[in-house]
Amino acid sequence: MRVPQRVIWSEGMFMSPQHLQQLDRYHEGLLEARLSALSAYDWGVVSLEIDERALVAGQVRVQRFEGVLPDGLPIAFDGAHPEAPAVRPIEGYFAPTQRVLEVFLAVPAERDGSPVVAPSTVPTQGMRFFTAQRAVVDAAGGAQDVAVAFAQRHVTVLFGTESRDDFEAMKIAEIVRDGAGQLAVRAEFIPSIRRIGASSWLMGSLRRLLSLMAAKQNSLSEQRRQRDAATVEFTAADITRFLLLNAINSYLPVVNHLCERGDTPPEDAYLFLCQLAGALSTFASDAKFSPTTLPKFLYTELQTTFAELIERITVLLNLTVREQYIVVPLQSREDGLHFGKLDDERLVRGAQYILSVRSQQPEQTAAEQIPQLSKIAAWSDVTSIVQSALPGVALQVTYRPPPEIPPRAGVLYFMLNQSGQFWRNVSGEQTISIYLPPPYDPANIKLELLAIPKPAAAQ
Repeated sequence: MRVPQRVIWSEGMFMSPQHLQQLDRYHEGLLEARLSALSAYDWGVVSLEIDERALVAGQVRVQRFEGVLPDGLPIAFDGAHPEAPAVRPIEGYFAPTQRVLEVFLAVPAERDGSPVVAPSTVPTQGMRFFTAQRAVVDAAGGAQDVAVAFAQRHVTVLFGTESRDDFEAMKIAEIVRDGAGQLAVRAEFIPSIRRIGASSWLMGSLRRLLSLMAAKQNSLSEQRRQRDAATVEFTAADITRFLLLNAINSYLPVVNHLCERGDTPPEDAYLFLCQLAGALSTFASDAKFSPTTLPKFLYTELQTTFAELIERITVLLNLTVREQYIVVPLQSREDGLHFGKLDDERLVRGAQYILSVRSQQPEQTAAEQIPQLSKIAAWSDVTSIVQSALPGVALQVTYRPPPEIPPRAGVLYFMLNQSGQFWRNVSGEQTISIYLPPPYDPANIKLELLAIPKPAAAQ
């Protein structure tokens, strides 16, 4: 940290421009010292736009920029601003065999004992500032404007192959060739940014992560047991699922906030995501997912930091909590027939079957009518059973489904009687048909066939 030195003023002293220049340096240095004490990352990109049409023509044109250089010099310009850097042609700097061309935004470095302002009104090589004359209105209401000389920053674009020894520079982009050989900005690259909103790739990755978390949260929420329409309950068998749902629910609002507020500093976003990854690692048995192996925060390599961290969270979210039951997919027809295949080995080796029904009929009425009206059999048997009014596989209503099944409010559960010839045909063919006439036709009910596999040790 550069410690600023205060100018000493005394009565009768001869004041020169150097006194005022040193006064400016003192205040700038004081501000830099205070800010650097508050944060190790007090510089970086706030917003950035590179003209992609100019890239097609083989040129780099920074259309808009706002940020702070590592030495504390703030820069802000758009395409029409006098401080906007000149367009740089890429030819000669990006060889055909070269994978990436680095792009830097730079200003000549300030050297002690050397002038930093050129009297010229155009940028001068090696000079940090050039001069611009502007008429200034007297804020106190004076009638006459006065011409004032202002120091304009000498901003330039440098490529990775060029020397930056005499510059204060900051990497802002990487240029690559796409599949068609056209020049393009590498979207995945994240410069050193002061706000996460400065990187469209990072914001897009956070939105995809939010969508994945919301889908996982919805899936886990649907598996909660319901005592009634307003109350959920958990049993010992649900503890893993409950803890995972709790972890996701705790951080879903945080990730949503990151997506909505692009002004969050990257280190804050990193810490939030690390907490999420640490919570999710509870459910991973592999040591490679230990929280101690999370990527470190590297301000000059944010691309690596966030790409690895978001990938880790995505993998952890996709780790499946072992389900205690299987949903057998059913295809429904308008005539009331529902067809399913038992093509999973776990479904035919001692699995227990439960039919869940949500209907528009009163619960007691449905509990009495569905076992009487239903026809359940293998595909090859169902037509003859329906036509001859044979019972098929019997159903028995249960108001306390097995603990593996999370009960839902407004849903009736029926146990399938897995004895008799009709069920043996179902097991042999590994197909099942369920017929329910009106008012239990597909338009008026939601039907699910649930199977509880037999524990592996008991098979």
